[in-house]
Amino acid sequence: WESGSSASHAFVSRVSLIPFRDMAIASRAFFLTLLQLQLMHVAVSEPDSQLNIYGAPLQDCKSNSSSKAGSGENGQCTFRGNDAGAHQVCVKALPGGFSSATGQGPWSDEYKAESWCICIWAFANYVTTQSQNDLDLKCDAISSYALQSGFAETQFEAGTAEYLSAITIMCNTCKEQAASDADVAALTERCQSLGVTI
Repeated sequence: WESGSSASHAFVSRVSLIPFRDMAIASRAFFLTLLQLQLMHVAVSEPDSQLNIYGAPLQDCKSNSSSKAGSGENGQCTFRGNDAGAHQVCVKALPGGFSSATGQGPWSDEYKAESWCICIWAFANYVTTQSQNDLDLKCDAISSYALQSGFAETQFEAGTAEYLSAITIMCNTCKEQAASDADVAALTERCQSLGVTI
């Protein structure tokens, strides 16, 4: 944006009218606005949007007892341009208190132990402030976008200043779940693009 454009004036006016109670709320609201703007400009190729972090077809996140994965699309954690939350990380069972622990209020309490497509930033926040062992990832159901350089890095950074630790946790966990050497090679390349060696 140019500083003199009407779009930037509308953005500044919109932000200045929001009654923020503290900087944490202000930061999250500002980030979400920027994220929505970023997502409007991300070019998505249909085939890649359906790949997992191993470069293979994206698998279902839904559990056997559930017909869908929460926050997903048709049981998958797909990349969707209109998904400002970037719900691309599949967990097999939401831990109790997940959403409260990540500053989202208690919405997840009623979905405890259900499979869910969680936000990349919420994953990063949780594994660096709570217990990484509480989030049982299903790596073949994690969208390729969760480890796609610029987009992913922005998402991880939004969750924690220790975003490289969060990326490392995801990469190491998914390396253990890799079904083949080709899966490990594809994952390693994605992780390295974000500055993590596995």
